[in-house]
Amino acid sequence: MRITDGFDGRHGKFYFISLAAMAFASGLMLVVALRGVKPMQVPQEVGVSVAAFSLLCSTASYLLIKNVKYSFPLLGVSAVVFSGALWTFGAPLSFVLLLGLPALLMSFISILCKDKADVQIERDD
Repeated sequence: MRITDGFDGRHGKFYFISLAAMAFASGLMLVVALRGVKPMQVPQEVGVSVAAFSLLCSTASYLLIKNVKYSFPLLGVSAVVFSGALWTFGAPLSFVLLLGLPALLMSFISILCKDKADVQIERDD
């Protein structure tokens, strides 16, 4: 038996693509919020703040993900903030919860278990 890269190591490219997509969408939401386009479920200032925070989280996670050994919590936190930004811009609550709750749950599990949850053992055949 040998221990290989875990889930984070095998899915790093997917993490980068997801964070780049969230940053792009957050940037678009920020532009829309700054232009004052309706309908938003909250006042314009709150929409601008949440979109900017989502862009900040996604960009910071994208830049830091290579330097962190267990990188899923960065993706999870960014997904939770992004889902909040989607809600402020009119996304249905069921969709927001479907995106945000699993990301939050998996982030907590990843933080609590760390290396125990991110190990893959392969047999030498």
